[in-house]
Amino acid sequence: MQLSLLEDTWDIIAPVELDVYLQQASDSSGFPVNGLPLAHNWSGDYLFVFPVLESEDVTKTLFIFNHETEEIYALKESFEVFLSAKETGNA
Repeated sequence: MQLSLLEDTWDIIAPVELDVYLQQASDSSGFPVNGLPLAHNWSGDYLFVFPVLESEDVTKTLFIFNHETEEIYALKESFEVFLSAKETGNA
């Protein structure tokens, strides 16, 4: 994974903007159909989750979608773990 993706400034997608970013992400070639974008870096890359129901829990692994390569990388176990790591410099 490109380290610059981790160093980017990511803007959280507000709930009122979700429909707009869902459309933009789905218009991106390669973005997963069932991906739910949570943040973007203003250059077409997204932090997202696959909301998958497993028994009564929801899997919240955080992924990065790189729009230039159309690759998807698993990043952290959850968005909360990612934010915590960014605060401590361990992202």
